[in-house]
Amino acid sequence: MKFKSWIIQDVFDVLWLNRSVVAAAVSWLALFAVFDAIVPHPALLGPDGVLSLGGTCWFVARALVDAVALIVVGISAQLSCLTRQGGWGAILAANRNAVLCCSVGMWGLAVLTIAMVLVYQQFFVADIIRALLGSSLEPSHSGRLLIGAFILVGFLGVIALGANWFPAVLAGADRSMRTTWQRGRGTFLYVIWRLVAVLLFLPVISTLIVPVIGQMVAIFHVLGIPADVAVLGVRALAAGVIACFVSMLLSVIFVRAFVISLK
Repeated sequence: MKFKSWIIQDVFDVLWLNRSVVAAAVSWLALFAVFDAIVPHPALLGPDGVLSLGGTCWFVARALVDAVALIVVGISAQLSCLTRQGGWGAILAANRNAVLCCSVGMWGLAVLTIAMVLVYQQFFVADIIRALLGSSLEPSHSGRLLIGAFILVGFLGVIALGANWFPAVLAGADRSMRTTWQRGRGTFLYVIWRLVAVLLFLPVISTLIVPVIGQMVAIFHVLGIPADVAVLGVRALAAGVIACFVSMLLSVIFVRAFVISLK
């Protein structure tokens, strides 16, 4: 099925419709990013590159706080794709049970994503560091990397199969597991390739935004704002904007997969 516009174009349209929601979400994310940078807390990885208990607990708590804003953005974006209405009004006008059910599902997705990040840190980072450093005392294990790769592929597969469930709930369509499975099989390749593209696109966005951050820090420094404060604030805002953009991008992909599954 061909759509009249590119996915990115739809994302910017949805972004404009939900500008008030995005502004609130970016403020929320930036505030807690600054809090995370200021408040002392244990590092996620220990000296040996393995997850630390204290750092893991802090990371999970922070990720769940960020998930609050991203879930609101995701729901508003999907409602905009389905109804062409945006902002807080679209959320308030939607069926409350549907919004609540979709929120619970997105919380589940958030928890699964957090778990996947921890799996990545546990199975990939430590061995990658050992391989790069060429440590002979504690060599890297290819088996661990293989397990991590299988888990990552399985994670993307689960998302691809269940992507249409979220817009189906908001649209009031059949949301049973059997129907979701049938729809997911039909749109699996459509979603999986776009999920891979998003994963590959994230480092590109991060690279392109670095010069912009540098220019903004320089401007703030000229205005009399200390450089360290400017770097902290600009980086927090940039991270919030990227996170909201990715949330909307995934929402548009999910809604398109749902529309395709109805044909």
